[in-house]
Amino acid sequence: MAIADGTIQMHPELEPWKCPPSEQWADFINRMERPDSEMARLNSQYEATIKVTIMNRIRSYQRQATSTLQSKAEMSQQASPVANPRGMEPVSETTPNEAVPAPAGAVAVDSGAEREKPRPVPQNPFEGLSVKKQDLSRYLHRLTDRQHQCASLKWEYGLSDFEIARRLSLHHSTVQEHLKAAEKRIALVRRSEEGQRAASKFRPGGLRDND
Repeated sequence: MAIADGTIQMHPELEPWKCPPSEQWADFINRMERPDSEMARLNSQYEATIKVTIMNRIRSYQRQATSTLQSKAEMSQQASPVANPRGMEPVSETTPNEAVPAPAGAVAVDSGAEREKPRPVPQNPFEGLSVKKQDLSRYLHRLTDRQHQCASLKWEYGLSDFEIARRLSLHHSTVQEHLKAAEKRIALVRRSEEGQRAASKFRPGGLRDND
C-alpha cells in the first residue's frame, strides 16, 4: 500500500490478481514485517498522524457528550418548579386569582369519606304525609323498626323507594332490602291466617257460623 497526494493506493504485492500463492504466503508475511519493508515504513511514517487523528476524534466525542448533558440539565431546571429563595420547599407559579385544582386522589378520598359518614335519621319520617291509603297495622307490628317504617311508607302511604330513602336517610338499595324482608314476613302471616280460617270451618259450629 502506498500513499501519495492524500490518496491511498494498493501495493502491487497486495492487489488481488497478484496475490501470492499459498506456499509463498508465509514468506510474504515475513517480508512485510521486516523493518525495511513498505508496511514498516508506512507505519513509522504515519503512526503519529493516526494517533493525533484518533485523539482529536475522542475529544470531539467528549465535547459533544458534555454539551448534550448540559443542555438536558438546563431543560430540566426550566421545567422544574420555582425554587424558594429561602431554601424552603419549591413552590409552583400561580397567579393570585388562579384556582389550583385538588389532586385526583384527594377528591376520591373526600367523596368516599362523605359517603361513609352516617347521615342523621329524621325525627319523624312520616311528617307531612296525608291519610293512609290502606291500613296494614295488623301485619306491620310483627316487623322490625326499619322494616315497619319502609313498609308503611311504601304500602300505606304509596311513597317511592327514593323518597323513602330520603326520609329515612338510607340508600335506596337498603330500602329495597327492608321491603323484601317485610314482604316475606307479611306473606307468612297471611298464609298462617288463611290456614287458621280454613281450619275453623271444620271445628264444631264453624260451618253454622258461615251459614
